[in-house]
Amino acid sequence: MAAAGSSAALQAPVSLNDKRRPWAAVSTATGQRGTAGCAQSASNRSRSKRRRLSRVATTPTATAAVLPALRRKLRRNGRHLPRAPRLAQLHWNFPAHLAQLAAPRRYDLVVAADVVYVQESVPHLVATMDALADAEHGVVLLGYQIRSPEAHQAFSDAVPAAFPVIEKVPREHLDQEYAFEESDVFVLRRRPRQ
Repeated sequence: MAAAGSSAALQAPVSLNDKRRPWAAVSTATGQRGTAGCAQSASNRSRSKRRRLSRVATTPTATAAVLPALRRKLRRNGRHLPRAPRLAQLHWNFPAHLAQLAAPRRYDLVVAADVVYVQESVPHLVATMDALADAEHGVVLLGYQIRSPEAHQAFSDAVPAAFPVIEKVPREHLDQEYAFEESDVFVLRRRPRQ
């Protein structure tokens, strides 16, 4: 993103295993909120890590049309989750959905996958990420491939206002099974790591 002409500076490589705070996550695209580590791999984690994950509040989100499929997926994969998540409907441009999700407190981690694809939706997407991520420590973990150069440029121009620090996760830090050449993962932060 920074290479696309945004004012945000590309930071040093990111560790996705930061355990300083329990993180909650939301996906504004596919409606999958999970923990900072993939919920499906929770059964492979140590007991202490699972206990830490069980304290994390997660809320999968989806549009009304996608909620039934998300419910089926959660029923099928629920045994892999440390605790039952609260499902929620989310349309980026519907303030009532954002207000309901952001209460009583915002999220430490917002996970979004494949959400930058329509130029006209970019302002709503950035506003949603901004509304859901904690104002002090909020982080967005964003994975996507460029589907529309116009949407990518609009996102690159808009996101630094809410998240001025944009870090691209080095490909060698990604799971090689999912590290597709055409996709990138970014960490968007309110302020530089300390």
